[in-house]
Amino acid sequence: MSAVAAMVIALGGSAAGASTGTPIKVLRGTQLTAGSWQPLAAATSPRKETAAFVRGFRAAPAALAFTVTATVPQRVKVFWSVSCDGQAYNEMFNLQGSFKFQVPFSAYPPILANATKCVAIVRATPTRGGKARAVVFGY
Repeated sequence: MSAVAAMVIALGGSAAGASTGTPIKVLRGTQLTAGSWQPLAAATSPRKETAAFVRGFRAAPAALAFTVTATVPQRVKVFWSVSCDGQAYNEMFNLQGSFKFQVPFSAYPPILANATKCVAIVRATPTRGGKARAVVFGY
């Protein structure tokens, strides 16, 4: 187990591995860690048992995060993707992954250091009745 995964689990969360093996930090609750977080985008499922799909953009981000809640307490399936452009010519960073976690929770995907712009995409699908809500934040 990596040091990051051990730290996240000790804080009551989990480290869900991305498709590349890079962990995403996931914590219970929607209170974001320290930082001047700004909401970038939000979406709610249009109907019960359908996915909420949100895409948030931030120029020169220091960090990105997203929160997921649901109208019914349950585990929610999440697919996430982060794409960043760097300062060097043709420097790009793409990560994606998926996991299930009990709502409410907040997640902190890794991003490219000194990125000029990043886009985070989140799809949250309820596993039982109810609607999901996803909000992307950045600072």
